[in-house]
Amino acid sequence: MEGLQEKHEDVILTQKLYESLGITSESTDLFVLISSVTSDVAIRFFATDVGRPYVIADEDDFRPEAELNVVHEFVHHLQQLHFETDATLESISKNADQTAAYRALMEGDASLSHLLYMSEYLETEEQAAAQDATGITDVTAFLAAPYVIQQLTLFPYVEGRFFAIELYLRDQDFALIDQAFEYIPRSTEQIIHVDKYDSREEPVEVVLPDIAAKLGEEWMEFDRDTMGELFIRSYFESVIGVETATSTLAAAGWGGDQYALLENEAGQTVFASLIVWDTEQDADEFYRSYQELVELRTGGFWEDFEIFGVESSLALATTSQYAIVTLDGLVTVNVLSHDLDIAATTTEFLISAFSRRMPLAEFGSGVHQVNIDIQPGTYRNSDSSPGCYWARLSGFDGEVGDIIADENTDEITMMTISDSDVGFESKGCGSWTMVDN
Repeated sequence: MEGLQEKHEDVILTQKLYESLGITSESTDLFVLISSVTSDVAIRFFATDVGRPYVIADEDDFRPEAELNVVHEFVHHLQQLHFETDATLESISKNADQTAAYRALMEGDASLSHLLYMSEYLETEEQAAAQDATGITDVTAFLAAPYVIQQLTLFPYVEGRFFAIELYLRDQDFALIDQAFEYIPRSTEQIIHVDKYDSREEPVEVVLPDIAAKLGEEWMEFDRDTMGELFIRSYFESVIGVETATSTLAAAGWGGDQYALLENEAGQTVFASLIVWDTEQDADEFYRSYQELVELRTGGFWEDFEIFGVESSLALATTSQYAIVTLDGLVTVNVLSHDLDIAATTTEFLISAFSRRMPLAEFGSGVHQVNIDIQPGTYRNSDSSPGCYWARLSGFDGEVGDIIADENTDEITMMTISDSDVGFESKGCGSWTMVDN
């Protein structure tokens, strides 16, 4: 609830994301919904701006549960004093997934502390009364909220507690938890799978290119962020089901991601996401699970859809939205748009900009994609005796207009492929080798 009014603009961005993914409808006021949910579950909070904890309780009847709430919030006060948690949250505020992971560390530490306090200082009857009181809070709005919002709200308290307990039990003290405030979790994946935190498995940094510039001046990007394993898992569970293996497999093996939301002057939106997976099997599991998710959510059916240079690509159409999902090695790209051409252009742009294949600096005859199959630069060929033909291309439509420059020659030659070239065609030229950097 802290700072909710100041974060109104962030909530508006989140609402656009949720509407694009079908989590909420256009009629939902997400600001009111989140305010209601947090009001339901918040019985205590720590105001970092004044360094003071607040607990909702009857001052004339200060019960054991209120005492535990004071302990919980006092731990947050200590966290701020020793680890400057406010500054850390500000520094990672552009990454929603890491923010959720850090809040899980904070809440896990505080929850564990009040559990230890309860076992040490409260009588058995008081402990039972405190536990019973936790179920008294009115959670009507929370239970009525979309499943994804429920899971994002509970995550810091539930899985954050498991994370803190795991670290505490290793040495029966808070040393490892304190260390976690120095080397903070980088992702919700590290909270969900503590071994990922132990091994310092860093998320892959994904930085999407400027999609708005590609689509045209009428488009504007208004948000980009990271979903992470928690959000992806919760989204799949909300549609496919909590108990299915599909939901778990869809998010497992997450390596890193970034999404972008764009809007044009007519108010139409594009959602584009690129996810890097740990293994090709993980990528394939997401690819197949995502097909099931969208079919269940929309009632539509997937059809083969050709994206240049990608073996596996499908498109699905509904009355209001087109969906494209592609699989390219360790990378999956999924795009939602009102227009199929825009969805296809965005997909091809992301695949070409973030292929996990290393472009070659030496290659032979054939048609190649620049920045995907081959690197831009200056090249020399090895043999022109059969009659060498080469062409720099701006596209692959087979039209004369696609040719930027070309040459027929019997001599060893040099030519320069520009970074802006789309493709390069070569026949009878032997091998091309880069001669500069």
